[in-house]
Amino acid sequence: MTWGTSGRRWLMAGVVGAAVLLSSLGLLVVAVVPPFTSADEAEHTAYAVQIGHGSLPTLDTPMRSRLPGMPGLPSGCRASSAQARAAIETRARELCGVRLDRPLTNFDLIYTANHPPLFYAAESVPLRIGTGLDRPRGGFRAARALNVLFGVGLVVATAALARELLPRRPAVAVGAAGIIAVIGLVVTTSGQVYNDVLAMAMITGLLAAASALIRRGADWRAVSPCRCWRLGGGQPGERGGGARGGAARRRRGGRAGRGGAMVAAAGRRSRGGGCTPGGDNGCHWLVLPPQRPSLR
Repeated sequence: MTWGTSGRRWLMAGVVGAAVLLSSLGLLVVAVVPPFTSADEAEHTAYAVQIGHGSLPTLDTPMRSRLPGMPGLPSGCRASSAQARAAIETRARELCGVRLDRPLTNFDLIYTANHPPLFYAAESVPLRIGTGLDRPRGGFRAARALNVLFGVGLVVATAALARELLPRRPAVAVGAAGIIAVIGLVVTTSGQVYNDVLAMAMITGLLAAASALIRRGADWRAVSPCRCWRLGGGQPGERGGGARGGAARRRRGGRAGRGGAMVAAAGRRSRGGGCTPGGDNGCHWLVLPPQRPSLR
């Protein structure tokens, strides 16, 4: 399928369909999987709750049970990080006046504190709102649902990366978005309080942006569908500007040749000068078909 109006519409419909699919599966996980049954969800949630209370946890911060069904020490426990670490090293069975039926271990600490706080700052908002409204379970479900939105971002970023790598084959972008939407790891982690999906979405988005910069040049316009062409200057990387550059592209035939003719015709009317989008002094916005990568 060539990249045209129908291709763009088909791509948009396919990516939206993949996003709806992931949203449906993720929300099913939100509703069906009991809280804190998966490994590390309690620790990730404790990190977000700690952020919501205005403090950044450390690896020695004890995990407190501040939500219904959440494992950890009592919510009123005020043991310091040093006291918690000392209790773990001595394998103590008591902390904050609470007697446990087992020795304290690292699982009683927020051992997820080595992660950056961006994800947890976002998750802390619904958790804090739910606690303030005396609906802590509702706030927890809302935090899970927020993570589903991050999963949708991963679907879109995957489609964008595939589109940058194979711009003339929108079917590949739709297929990649559909595959990522049904991968079990993505579905289960997007429906629970895990930072994996946001990390994957950000990494994939950065890869898509880097691919755009490599293909189109280190310019802010590289991530825009409209490209700024210097009138009379030809395509970047093309030897010879104006009519010579356009003639060279016309000899290659196809859409690239027609695009070169547009630039060459505009070049003959140009007075030269600086590059101002939309002006007559050297540059116009032209929506042209994507060109093949030119790596030098």
